[in-house]
Amino acid sequence: MIYLVERVETMAPVNNKAKDICKFCRDYKGCLLTSDKDFDDLVKTIKSVVRHVNGLYPKTKPFTITTNRMSCIHVVVNGNSDQQVVRFYITTVTGVYNDSINKKISHFVMNGKEVQL
Repeated sequence: MIYLVERVETMAPVNNKAKDICKFCRDYKGCLLTSDKDFDDLVKTIKSVVRHVNGLYPKTKPFTITTNRMSCIHVVVNGNSDQQVVRFYITTVTGVYNDSINKKISHFVMNGKEVQL
């Protein structure tokens, strides 16, 4: 599958820890993930950054990640979904349009019948 990070919403940061993670996550808006492996790699990257930020601020509540491959990645405070820090909206890409490729197409098959252009 191909995925698109359609939006990255960052909540109003309440401390420097939240500011750090929000700043990192904003760069992924509009990112195209060309496979399930890329999606998993993005989640691993976010998890490693969250672990690093949690280590920098040990006196604060830890951030955790929840994922739903079909729609969202959430960074939340202490596993509480009501205290979101960052929300990634993920969209599944169903097709790609490329005008330069389409100009080279002279025929295609529709409903089992070949159509000439």
